[in-house]
Amino acid sequence: MDALYLRRAMNKVIAGFILYFSFCADAFPQSVTFSEHVAPIVLTHCAPCHRPDGTAPFSLLSYKDVAKRASFVQHVTETRFMPPWKANPHYSTFANEKLLSDDEIKTIKDWVQSGTPAGPTEAMPTLPEFASNAQLKQKPDLVLTMREPFVIKGNNEETYICYKIPYELHSDMDAKAIEFIPGNRKVVHHVSYQILGVADEVDLYNSPDYFIFEDEDYIDDAHDYGFFKLYSADGKPPVETYHDGWLPGTSPHIYPEGVGFKVPKKGVFLIRNLHYGPSPIEQSDQSSIHIYFSEKPVERTILFSTFRPNGIDLTQDNIISADTVVKYHMNIKLNNDLSLLNINPHMHLLGKYFKSYAVLPTGDTLRLIEIKEWDFNWQEFYRFKKMLKIPKGSTIYAEAIFDNTRDNPNNPQNPPAPVYFERGMEDKDEMMRLTFLYLPYRNGDEDIDLENMWEKTLFK
Repeated sequence: MDALYLRRAMNKVIAGFILYFSFCADAFPQSVTFSEHVAPIVLTHCAPCHRPDGTAPFSLLSYKDVAKRASFVQHVTETRFMPPWKANPHYSTFANEKLLSDDEIKTIKDWVQSGTPAGPTEAMPTLPEFASNAQLKQKPDLVLTMREPFVIKGNNEETYICYKIPYELHSDMDAKAIEFIPGNRKVVHHVSYQILGVADEVDLYNSPDYFIFEDEDYIDDAHDYGFFKLYSADGKPPVETYHDGWLPGTSPHIYPEGVGFKVPKKGVFLIRNLHYGPSPIEQSDQSSIHIYFSEKPVERTILFSTFRPNGIDLTQDNIISADTVVKYHMNIKLNNDLSLLNINPHMHLLGKYFKSYAVLPTGDTLRLIEIKEWDFNWQEFYRFKKMLKIPKGSTIYAEAIFDNTRDNPNNPQNPPAPVYFERGMEDKDEMMRLTFLYLPYRNGDEDIDLENMWEKTLFK
């Protein structure tokens, strides 16, 4: 009887110890180290910007870099201030999301709270090798660079130029990816650009490299193509094979197998609208473009369309009055089935909110994007995880809110003053745009995975 009692008592003690140690394992997890646990997160999600020549103000490539900012890194990741991602993930999700998972955020927190241990040196991941000032680390197949640095005067004024970069190849090429590389991120605000093929007889080098837009100038094909002497002998204009743009925060544009664009053997990379922000000191910029050729033929060429709000009379001045909050709308009726790859909302400094969705012929609503807190300095061509089929007869809706009051911390004018809306291209004015990168729909497009393609291309 005593032996049986003793065994039962010992079993209870053992069970108690097991429960205690299980509790301790949960309450005090095994040590999280930088090399084993934190470095893979930082090198994947932070290094593309936080590195020498990156867009961020400091590097986070080494243990020393991260450890000395450990509390700051914990704070900005816990609050989801970093990595910057403005689209509401509860409204729609994207392949190129710059978001940390809850587990990744907790790993960083546990590491900081455990005293930022370095971990074994041999466990440290290999540092990614990026092309200079680029997000993509692979060596590009074609690099086109402004021939000479452009000097931005230190007069605190906006500057817009149109710049021609000629090139010649041995043959037409197919391309699967493209990344615009601003030479001076402090002053380059945005660009729109084209790849143009020209006739054999066109002299690509017998014209100026650029011209500066005056206040009353707008992009005009006849003027711009004529200025750079791109017309053929019989008066035909150059042929556009790709149209795109870049804004602060934009990811490189990468396309799935069989999709992309043509790079004609003789042509120009024409930056139609290169905008330099105001600077109090003289600065220079020498931007470039990186192009990645496709191993397989491109059968489908990416298309680019931009839409503006409805009900705006462009023959009159449209003004957002001081001390007002206003909303604008757009709706676009589709006449054909399309496969949507990327979506890009755009506003300026008064922008506060943007949402877009599609109403299908069935009456169902297809969510596209919602940005609850617009940030002029972090914009993106948001890529869907799979091509999004939007059928013929659907209507694309978008709404945007502009805040021209003192409550808007980004309002460039204090006290608020009237601001022109949809007047031109200057950033002291306001605008609302919605841009699509898309294809005419083909059966099965909605099954094409754009997410894993992105991860493999960027981090392989």
